[in-house]
This record gives sequence, structure tokens and C-alpha cells, in this order.
Amino acid sequence: DRVHGQASYFWMTLDGLIERELAGTDPVEGVDFFQRRNVARADLNGLETSGSWDFGQQWSAYGRLWYTLGRNTTDSEPLSRIPPTQGVLGLRWNEPEGPDWLEFFCWLARHQDRLSARDIRDSRIPDGGTPGYTTANIRYGYQMTDNQKLVLGLENIFDRAYRVHGSGIDAPGISATLGYELLR
Repeated sequence: DRVHGQASYFWMTLDGLIERELAGTDPVEGVDFFQRRNVARADLNGLETSGSWDFGQQWSAYGRLWYTLGRNTTDSEPLSRIPPTQGVLGLRWNEPEGPDWLEFFCWLARHQDRLSARDIRDSRIPDGGTPGYTTANIRYGYQMTDNQKLVLGLENIFDRAYRVHGSGIDAPGISATLGYELLR
């Protein structure tokens, strides 16, 4: 049995952050117009962590978690469009001495209701914030050569409705993916 893990923390101050400022509203259509300016100061920090546990020759469990906190210190409010706390939990099977692998994983995202005034006006973000969600996903991989890999996947296999925070697009439902990777 082998356990692997890592964590990193980041912190930064942004001075001259490009921020959209309300420049006016169309009196007929009621649409807001914005202008971008280097006016804001912000603090941004977060944590990213991951780990895996190999148990036996064929099986491993893994997880990743990331958290970001942003604050517009100029306006004393949350920084716009900061993603919610989210992560991945998965279980993977590897063919012993073979090229095949199969994994089942869940992508989990907490609701995001820590919104700036800009987020509240943004039609891409639902009233009250973006709801949390969990998707169940499965992938099969085949290592064709040392530097070529083929991956087939089914994402959101239970066809749950969700929206990535700030994207403005609801998830497509269940979807299939096909990927080819060439390493140099």
C-alpha cells in the first residue's frame, strides 16, 4: 500500500486589477454598459491539495480539492466570478502489466453564494448564486505505445442538471468523450 499526497497554498495581492465599471444604461433596452479600467486592488488566496492511495497491484483511490478566496479590497466585496470549493474523488483499476485502465470518479462543487455586486447583476449567475452539484463519470484508457494514449469517457452519467459557476451555460447532460494524447 502506498499513499501519495501534496498540498499548496497561494496568496497574492493584485494592484491595478482590471475591473468593469458601470458606464451607463441604455434607456430603451435597459441594458447596462461597462468600461474596463485598472482601478481595483484585490487579495486572492487559496489551497490546492491532492492525494492517492494505491491498494493492491490493480487499484487506487484518489482525490483533489481546491479552494479559492478573492476579495476586492477597493470595493470591500468578494472578487467577481471566484469558483466555489470543488474537488474530485475517484477509484481506478489498472490492468496488471497491461495497457488498459478504467476509472470511476465524481466531480463535486459546493454552491457559490459569495457574490460581488457585478456577479449579482450578471445574468450568467442564477439569483442567489450558483447551486452546488455532483457528477458521476467513467473513463476507459488504453496506452497504445509509450507516448500515445486513447481515452473514452462518459461524463455526467446520471444526467444531472448543473452549471459551472460564471459560465452561463447549463451542462449538456450525459456526454461522451473521445481523446487521443501524444506525448513528446
